[in-house]
Amino acid sequence: SFDLLIDLSLRPLLPLMYIVLHAKAYCKAGTAKIKHPVFDFMMDISAKTPNMDEKSVFEQIIFYLKSIQTTD
Repeated sequence: SFDLLIDLSLRPLLPLMYIVLHAKAYCKAGTAKIKHPVFDFMMDISAKTPNMDEKSVFEQIIFYLKSIQTTD
């Protein structure tokens, strides 16, 4: 069991989606690239920049996850 799973792929990869779907993680984060969401936190990269790479996706996901305030 893991706290966080981050998928940095920029296009849909069926084997990777299968792994994400069955992974035992409390929070799953990735890009919105398929119709059926398998993530708890999704970032739409198509509207931002078409030239976004994996490093940029990682930085954006970490930025937004750090922005979330919890009370526990």
